[in-house]
Amino acid sequence: MNNFQIIRELLKFDDPDKFYFIQILKRRKDNPTMGKDMCNIDNFCVYSMEDYERYEKRIIDVCERNNARAYIRLNRRSDKKIALQMLARMAQMIASEQYNIRKLYYSIAGEFHSEEDKTFIIDIDIKPFNDFDKIEKLINGLQPTGDKLIATIPTVNGFHMITRPFNLAEFRKYMQLQGDTPDIHKDNPTLLYYSETKENPLI
Repeated sequence: MNNFQIIRELLKFDDPDKFYFIQILKRRKDNPTMGKDMCNIDNFCVYSMEDYERYEKRIIDVCERNNARAYIRLNRRSDKKIALQMLARMAQMIASEQYNIRKLYYSIAGEFHSEEDKTFIIDIDIKPFNDFDKIEKLINGLQPTGDKLIATIPTVNGFHMITRPFNLAEFRKYMQLQGDTPDIHKDNPTLLYYSETKENPLI
């Protein structure tokens, strides 16, 4: 499943401090013999469309060789914010006599975004799904009112609705009355590429 072209249309590069964060994850649900739930294979920081296009082949190759998935966070990260968070986190770690900081940068990049024009993800894990128009109409009527659906990204078991922020409490209240409560994420990644190869022993 290749969503590079769909996601390409959603990207903007108007601030040199900000970047899109891509992770390649190998998961036990795709590789049942793995000893742990998930393994982070690689990470990419995308500052420009040139970066995005240049990394595409490499990302696909890594996913195929490792039977892994690539995910992208559409809420951009900030070099400045990550640097400040790293400074604070390193001080805490050193005070606790923890000196292995090799994975700290990517850990913080996964935790903190710096996006004024932020997005939500409605995670629909149903195929086929017949209430798409109903959900779109619902979120458009929630505060702040107006068109909120940005894109629909196919996933392995359904799709992600990428939206502008809306009143989550009202959405959940309505969906519970309908007997359905899809997950809504304020800063989760969406699927960029999924390898559908058989289990591969490479890590």
